[in-house]
Amino acid sequence: MVVVLALLFWGISHEVEGGRATSISKEEDLELERELRRLNKPAIKSFQTEYGDIFDCVDINKQPALDHPLLKNHRVQKKPSVFPKGLGPKTSAKTQSSKIGLPDGGCPEGTVPIKRITKRDLIWMKSHKRNTTKFHPMDANTPGYHVGQLLHQNP
Repeated sequence: MVVVLALLFWGISHEVEGGRATSISKEEDLELERELRRLNKPAIKSFQTEYGDIFDCVDINKQPALDHPLLKNHRVQKKPSVFPKGLGPKTSAKTQSSKIGLPDGGCPEGTVPIKRITKRDLIWMKSHKRNTTKFHPMDANTPGYHVGQLLHQNP
């Protein structure tokens, strides 16, 4: 019984990565916190999905897509000139949000829903990056299934 409890507490106190336990140092933890502050923008409204994901309604001009240096000082059009079929200007915001699964009528006007990134997400992404470096690149002359990956790092 004591062994089971010890294993339970040990498992809770360590992140599991690919079947093996890993822990992060205080420096890594601080770096993850800095990265989270940079990635997650201030929310005007937040909501949680039935699956536990948290979405933040972020000002449309502060969304992460606009962090790219080439989009500096870019402003998003509030009223698009072309609408997707079935989502014309007469479609209510509530109808649109229910179509993409946002609760409570979705985000207020002038905001966009962005999934909040968690520390666990960052740890998983770093783990994925480490594990994918074990794959060897193949060329067109090598038979089999080929996988491509693109890694972008901010300047």
